[in-house]
Amino acid sequence: MKMTNNKATLKTIADELNISVSTASRAFTPGSSVKPSTLAKIKEMSRKLNYKPNLNARALVQQKTHVIGVILQSLKNQTTESLVNKLTRLLTARGYDIHLFVAYNDDMLNDEAVNSCICRGYDGVIINHAFFEGRMNAIETLLKENVPMVVLGQYEYSETSQVIGDFKLAGRVMTRHLADLGHKNIAFCTTCKGDPRYEGYLNILNQYKLPIREDLVFVCPCEQSQIRETAKKIIKTDATALFVNYDEPATRFIRAFKELGVSVPGQMSVVGVGNEMYADLISPALTTFEIDTAHLAENLVETLFERIEKPNGPTRTILLNGKILERDSAKKLL
Repeated sequence: MKMTNNKATLKTIADELNISVSTASRAFTPGSSVKPSTLAKIKEMSRKLNYKPNLNARALVQQKTHVIGVILQSLKNQTTESLVNKLTRLLTARGYDIHLFVAYNDDMLNDEAVNSCICRGYDGVIINHAFFEGRMNAIETLLKENVPMVVLGQYEYSETSQVIGDFKLAGRVMTRHLADLGHKNIAFCTTCKGDPRYEGYLNILNQYKLPIREDLVFVCPCEQSQIRETAKKIIKTDATALFVNYDEPATRFIRAFKELGVSVPGQMSVVGVGNEMYADLISPALTTFEIDTAHLAENLVETLFERIEKPNGPTRTILLNGKILERDSAKKLL
């Protein structure tokens, strides 16, 4: 082996192995084809020579950074943690790095994250739209700048590819579960307007010929003081079950009912959506609806790379189903 005090280059590796520089280069280029035995030799030689690819130079030549921006609104639930894990592994397998932003539903943080992705020339963006209504400036900016992107969540204001948990299905499944347990007066609480879970809730009430009552429908922010006040209102009705649009407020309702002397599930059954990290840690453990995060991650990555490879191709919306996880917070009405 030739010894040198100079920094190793692709030419150094090529000379040591008696191969062309282009062959050595392909070994460090995601998606390129190199004979497996040759690839192994190149990787071994690069370790011996302590060769590090110049990613900035590669980005300039290829006009690609091999980085994907992922803009989420929260990291506090189990679904998001699992999703980030799966996305990282899938993107790494494709030779891409991930730059994770957390914007906390703050318009300024979302805008800064998007501008960072644009200025750094990232090859694509996955962005979470956490609400069901409201135009999002960050998404509109990505569309205006022609950045390949996919929205995690529902976004009806512009044409863009989206991957969405089928929350209407979640609404039907969870309401049907309560109806099958014998509950006839089922309350519904959501934290935001335009929630498709409400449509699923109404579908099942109609199917089971159960009363649709405005006094059993509540909109409440996910704050313990507000949830406690809403719990007081629910107690004054004849509801025997409560379907909450996602797990965090559902667990907060369980706490509020306990503080108000209402037994869960003895006097009030409670169910949620999401299978968040604390759903099976509280007592009673929360019955909930779970979206398969591995399937979600796979569809996000596949859809994003469709946009990267065919920027002018058709957009598409993917609805992902899920399953109920029956635990202890809902019981048969005797």
